[in-house]
Amino acid sequence: MSTVHNALSPLKPQQYKGKSSGIVFGIDVGTTFSGVSYTILRSGETPKVHRVMRYSCQASGDRKIPSIMYYEGTEMKAAGAQAVTNETQLDAEFKGWRKIEHFKMHFRPTGIEICTNDLELSTLPDDLTPTKVMGDFLRYLYTESLEYIRAHHIDVNEILDDIRGRKSFVLSLPNGWTGLPQQRLREAAVIGGLVKNDNEARSKIKLVSEGEASALTCLANGLHTPDLKAGYRFIIADAGGGTLDITSYEITSTSPTFEMKEIAPSDSRFSGSVFVNMRAKIFLQEKLKGTRFLNPGELDVIVDNVFESSTKRIFSDISRAYWLQIGSRGDNDANIGLRMGNLRFDGVDLAKCFEFSVSEAVESIKGQISACGGKPMAIGGFGCSPWLLKQLKEGLRDIGSTVKNPNTNLANAVADGNIFFALQHTVCARYTRTTFGVEYSAVYQMSDPEHRARTQFVVEDPDGALVIPGMYDIIVKKGTEVQVANRHSTAYQRFVDLSDLENDYFIDKIICYSGELPAPTLYKGNEDRFMTACTIKTDTSGLTFKLHKYGRNGKKYWSTKYEIELSFGGPELEARLKLVEKRQAQLAKEGERGTYRDKRKKSTGQWEELRRDVTNDTIHVSGTQAAIKYNAQLTFILTKLPVDIGLDVPCFPALLPSDTPVILRNLAYERAATLFNLAALYSQLAIAEDHAHPDGIKRASAYYQNAAGSLSYLIGSALPALTQSLEVNTRVNELTESFLHSLEYLMLAQAQECVWQKAVMDHLKNGLVAKLAAKVASYYRLSYSSAQESTTSQAFPPEWISHTHAKQLHFEAAAQFRKSIDDVEANKYGLELSRLLEARNLAKKGYDLGRRAYVSRPVLNDVRSLLDILEKNIARAERDNDLIYHHDVPPTSALPVIQDISMVQSVVPAALQDPKAAIGKDNVISGELVGWGAKVAIEIYLDRVRNWVKEEVTNRVTELDSLADSTLRELDLPACLEALDKQVGLPPSLLRKAEEVRLCDGPKSIGTTLESADLMSQRCREILDQAMDILDQEASEDEGIRKNAKKDGRVWDRLPSYEANVGLTNKEKRYRQMLTHAADADETVRSKWEQWEEAITRLTWEDKELEDWVPSTTAKPSKRKDPSQAQTQAHARALRVHLEALDDLRSERAQLASRANWLVDADDVTPRIMRKATAFELWTKVEPVMFEDTLDQEMNKYEKFKDGIEAGADRQVELLDLIRSRHEQFIQSRRQDPFGKLYVTWKRELSSITIFQGSM
Repeated sequence: MSTVHNALSPLKPQQYKGKSSGIVFGIDVGTTFSGVSYTILRSGETPKVHRVMRYSCQASGDRKIPSIMYYEGTEMKAAGAQAVTNETQLDAEFKGWRKIEHFKMHFRPTGIEICTNDLELSTLPDDLTPTKVMGDFLRYLYTESLEYIRAHHIDVNEILDDIRGRKSFVLSLPNGWTGLPQQRLREAAVIGGLVKNDNEARSKIKLVSEGEASALTCLANGLHTPDLKAGYRFIIADAGGGTLDITSYEITSTSPTFEMKEIAPSDSRFSGSVFVNMRAKIFLQEKLKGTRFLNPGELDVIVDNVFESSTKRIFSDISRAYWLQIGSRGDNDANIGLRMGNLRFDGVDLAKCFEFSVSEAVESIKGQISACGGKPMAIGGFGCSPWLLKQLKEGLRDIGSTVKNPNTNLANAVADGNIFFALQHTVCARYTRTTFGVEYSAVYQMSDPEHRARTQFVVEDPDGALVIPGMYDIIVKKGTEVQVANRHSTAYQRFVDLSDLENDYFIDKIICYSGELPAPTLYKGNEDRFMTACTIKTDTSGLTFKLHKYGRNGKKYWSTKYEIELSFGGPELEARLKLVEKRQAQLAKEGERGTYRDKRKKSTGQWEELRRDVTNDTIHVSGTQAAIKYNAQLTFILTKLPVDIGLDVPCFPALLPSDTPVILRNLAYERAATLFNLAALYSQLAIAEDHAHPDGIKRASAYYQNAAGSLSYLIGSALPALTQSLEVNTRVNELTESFLHSLEYLMLAQAQECVWQKAVMDHLKNGLVAKLAAKVASYYRLSYSSAQESTTSQAFPPEWISHTHAKQLHFEAAAQFRKSIDDVEANKYGLELSRLLEARNLAKKGYDLGRRAYVSRPVLNDVRSLLDILEKNIARAERDNDLIYHHDVPPTSALPVIQDISMVQSVVPAALQDPKAAIGKDNVISGELVGWGAKVAIEIYLDRVRNWVKEEVTNRVTELDSLADSTLRELDLPACLEALDKQVGLPPSLLRKAEEVRLCDGPKSIGTTLESADLMSQRCREILDQAMDILDQEASEDEGIRKNAKKDGRVWDRLPSYEANVGLTNKEKRYRQMLTHAADADETVRSKWEQWEEAITRLTWEDKELEDWVPSTTAKPSKRKDPSQAQTQAHARALRVHLEALDDLRSERAQLASRANWLVDADDVTPRIMRKATAFELWTKVEPVMFEDTLDQEMNKYEKFKDGIEAGADRQVELLDLIRSRHEQFIQSRRQDPFGKLYVTWKRELSSITIFQGSM
């Protein structure tokens, strides 16, 4: 087991002050090699960094293992140390497993290409994603680490077995791999089983750059110099398998805490040791070409194992030769320089393999030195290469610098640094390696030449402004120094057409630009030059109905102002979007702006002061009064404000250790937490009392009962409101009914235990003491059973539940023991012995449980003491009963039940039950506020009015209009009346059809098509007949050959023709059936053509001939002598009168609907609601339902619109009946008109054309 930390290090981890133990894993997944470090956190101890030094299948310990895996399909078969064993490689070859390596390189940010000097990295199969592969490898590392820790730290098994999350993780990525790579790494951690879900991935996994982790390890172990003081600058060059990470730092403080900052943008280049191996592989392929040693599989093993572990690590001199073992001692070949299985590798050739990586490292380090002037230090597995160090020194000599290498081996630097990062945050400022910004629309400026050049892209916003979309706005530039505590924000405004708004959210992308400055100002069209860092999804529910406006041409749009905020509190980018309107809307719920500004400021100060008094750590009885007053203030505030006013309420779990608080924007949560803390304070006051003195025991019992009462009040008063206000998927485990009941019973158990203790001290009768002890056990039993519920158990530490169970067993045993003494006094010796045996059984269970579950030592000692007493009494009782009394010993099930007696109850402090008495009338915070229920009632009224007008007025008008329209369409009105007055000629549709027929020579074309169909059908049948003749001929030949073979004694194993040709004969049947169906269809078309040939032929006439042939129904009355026309005209005049009356009705309805909508826009019920709200008593919780009568009265003024529309509906029914009747008379008169009869005939002819066209 390896422990890493130097006593002289400037990094001095502090003692761990957490209440519960834990483990932190630092995992470094490298391109070629990986490693794991860990630290064990125990209260009061200074954490130490340990390394996992051995993995399964290793012949000897090694702190780093190869990042290699083998897959069969999508299932991982071997990884790490197991993947390089001979057995695994044989299995992989024979079973076809796929080798996966260098998978970390596929995690690089989108848009970053790998400059590999014409080298190619291996690609992943299509069915394996980088996240899936990384997740599998993390699972392997985590499993191996757990096994190693179990073997070397036996005393931490209870931490490892704890499923409630005492384990946390620090993972690392190369410099600049922010945004999506970090998100994918967290997803991989979920796949690998490090955490259960995304929520745990955010809270239990921290991410750090490999450069920063390496720097922390150097400070802890390798960077010891007298110059290590404020102002000292140094450069860390972490040369790993895939990347070279260069980071420059300056020490800013060494006392009282050690701090440093980045002083230049860090650099990360794809120039690690894997590129040396790839170049060596290319060299060996060329040198071994044409020999039996050129085997791709064996060549990979030679480079990855032999070259990696020997030749590459010792190469330091270009003038000498090196030897690489590729065969056995009997292998010799002078042509390729092979001697006794060893291949000659000249130093010049080796230097070429290093050339690309060395040049990249020199260039990067020179850039950092020119930017900050620090002293470089090379670490990492590749950083220990003698040749790399030598070339770095030579390359930096021209600028008067050199490079150092720590005396200690820091090959596991990143994994160790991950742990140091978790224990102590030392970096106070960093430099951005990319430019961060967003896509936005810029307001078009005519005076800007750049805008004029993009005039073609200009569009109009919903508000009418001219903008250029697709522009790029910078929030933080590349190379900007960002302090850990600072945030960078930019304000924006968004316009959305309401017709396009489908969701209650919108999404913004944080876009990175990594190229040289200045960054492009146009994003659209240059997307390939940018990459997405992260996305922000913003909830906009509850805003759209308040914030809509009107733009040009009456267009309705939604508008909001917001800020995009970026912070760099750690190596991870954090992005937030803050809605200005939403924050203003939340503030508006507290009262009108301006008038009460000073009062609100004063109220806010009082609120903050009360909260400080409640949240301090002092244990004093005065704290209970502060909590009770704060609860009273919250009780009043919740009568005026909604639970969500935009105030974050952070609370840490009370029982389980956690660095992450549970944050809710919920005042009901604040009140519930206050009552919970009040109960905890009462419990702490009880513990602080002197339990050796009678008065102290009495006070402790009273405090415990107050704690139980506070929890009971929380369950009955605050918990229902909290539960109702939480979202569906949100739950606070420590504020559930079963959890709180468990604590309440626990408080009662301890209060009753105080009474029992007082009774023992006062030497009361053993029977009474037994009853008191039985009730103590009963309360502990209730607490234990409530804690065991599935919804509650996760919130309790395992030792807490075990403690409760052990106490239950202890007092059950004590009750039986005291009752046994009472039985002796009553000469019931058999009962005495039976109770003693039962007491011993219970005490033994409690003692065994306490030892297994690490129950506190005092409880364990009490049970042990009772067990010793019982053993002595059992020996005495058995001896006396056997020798003297000879009483029967009944079984345990036959023992009389001990009737318990409760001397305690849940006592709710009086001030909790009466909040008004706690603070009085004049001391309430924000007493002038009107209840939020009044404002909700106003919103309900407006929503109700809009819906009512829409359903009862607008929709009803639309319904009546639709009824009138459908009736008129059914009667062909007013078209049939207009036809009497116009000379309309032939319809355009008829003329278009006639033109189409003439252009394509319709009748001739149809005849030709029908003839062609007949010929084609006949030809297809002939082809099928020929094919079947060929098959018949083949069958005859096959039969003859079979006969001859049988005569000659030969075996003819070919299938008979009738079996071999089944597929072909089936096809012939299917084709012949298709021809039959086609013939039937042709016959149908031919019959239709015969039916409509005359009508279609008529369409070939000229337009004048057609017009003369078609009868006219619109001739002037003066030219038509039929007397029936006078009757038709009379009916037409009557219909026109009715239609005008119907139009008048529609106009009246439209006016009523407009007046109703105008009234809705102008309606303001606020004054009346506010007057009624102020009439309620001060402490009354104002609910929207209290204003129902007022809302109903206000709604009455809209009834007149509904009445007016319904009256018009009745008149419309009568009018439509009159129109139908008159229309029937009108049509009847038209039927008697000979011109009308001709018109009907013409319409029938025209329809025939359409019918035939469809059949074709």
